[in-house]
Amino acid sequence: MALSPQIKQLLAAEDELIAAVEVRLEDTLAAIMDQALSTFERNQQFVAPAGDSLGLLLDALGDAWQPGTALGVEHLLSVAQKQDLTTRAAIEYLEAYGIQRTRQIISTTASQLSSIHVLVHRQG
Repeated sequence: MALSPQIKQLLAAEDELIAAVEVRLEDTLAAIMDQALSTFERNQQFVAPAGDSLGLLLDALGDAWQPGTALGVEHLLSVAQKQDLTTRAAIEYLEAYGIQRTRQIISTTASQLSSIHVLVHRQG
């Protein structure tokens, strides 16, 4: 079965989004690793990255989630011409809770990473 032009367009948009996010995330992780390596070379001991590094990483992840959610909503809205109850419910859910849920996931991840950072720091 051949893909419809609409699906091909959606997949192309997803590929573009992934490529853009991938570059930013790789750059952010490389900067954090460079900072950790410099600290290690200077002090001869591993020190977990500073809190600002965590913030940069969370910003990069957050910037990825928001356009991804928006792209999903856009796709659902384009299908909405054939709306049934399930499609309408999915659209309403994503509009109301999608980005909020994403922010909760990012916040939880940040808390977990901070806890690991504190634990590693205490263990030396």
